[in-house]
Amino acid sequence: MGIRDWNGGDWILNGFLTIVGGLVVFVIGGTIYNGCQRRAEQEQEEIQKKDDDKKEEQRLVEEKKELETLVDNKVGTQSMTVTIQDIQNRTIPYQCGEEKYEFPILLIGTTDNTESYVFIKKGFDFIKKGSANIKYKELKDEKISVDHLIKLLKGQECSYDNNDVINAKGIVEKISYDL
Repeated sequence: MGIRDWNGGDWILNGFLTIVGGLVVFVIGGTIYNGCQRRAEQEQEEIQKKDDDKKEEQRLVEEKKELETLVDNKVGTQSMTVTIQDIQNRTIPYQCGEEKYEFPILLIGTTDNTESYVFIKKGFDFIKKGSANIKYKELKDEKISVDHLIKLLKGQECSYDNNDVINAKGIVEKISYDL
């Protein structure tokens, strides 16, 4: 039977089947294209995320280097015998990600035979007034921004919102009273 032998109903049926077959091919092709498009978008998002992660990691490394320059590591830990005159506690609000915290520090006012100094100590430990030996890490320029102090002591992902600066000789590592 040839194409000439088809009657009207066969033409309609064959035309309908051809159209349906074409639509099926079109839908399958579109689905495949959309799947490939989504896969390409996902790959692009993954590449972008990796780039963002690398940039964030690089930013943290650079920030850590900057923080390390605030403390004079060339000198290392120093020791000084002083007379503790005054102790003031401060609670610094800071944020790590979306979480908010408070960071307690002590500002310790001291004197030696010639000068007065202020030291920063984290926490609210008991500090006795009088003669003491203080081991500390010296701050360059004898000052540090509160934001840098938070990042140095609590981690780079943490921050403080203001530009406050603390003038201090160094950050206390240990205080001993046995001279």
